[in-house]
Amino acid sequence: RTDASMCVVGMGERRGHVVLFGGSDGNRALNDTFLLDRSSYTWSRLTTSFPLPDPRAGHAAVALPSGLLVMGGGDGRQGLHTAFIFEAAILRWREIEGTPHLAREGSVACYDGERGRVLLHGGYNGRYLDDVLAYRLPDAAEQKGCVRAPL
Repeated sequence: RTDASMCVVGMGERRGHVVLFGGSDGNRALNDTFLLDRSSYTWSRLTTSFPLPDPRAGHAAVALPSGLLVMGGGDGRQGLHTAFIFEAAILRWREIEGTPHLAREGSVACYDGERGRVLLHGGYNGRYLDDVLAYRLPDAAEQKGCVRAPL
């Protein structure tokens, strides 16, 4: 497996667990989700509810207080502009609307908890990018889209 993402996430009983998502097996992009229990160092493949993220590799991933954010990446044919949040407490993926600038592979991201936003840098979408984008994430209760935020 290459070009996958892995972050320490969790709240409640899933606190401190490692989530592995997607990547490539060398032939195709993947969209499976695995959980590593750090006390036993065993992997388990998670059965999660729909909608699942599209298969992707080379995506950016960020650990959030409630789970994992997956942004962009590609499926081997094209860059993907979608973003999903994995809610660790309930093992559910949720698509985030309003992310038009994410069709890029190989970007990096981090969560700015003080300002409640995600910063995304660079990547490749037919050309190498050297930009920084900021997104304010929707509250789970709002169910609204991701909003471009000022730097």
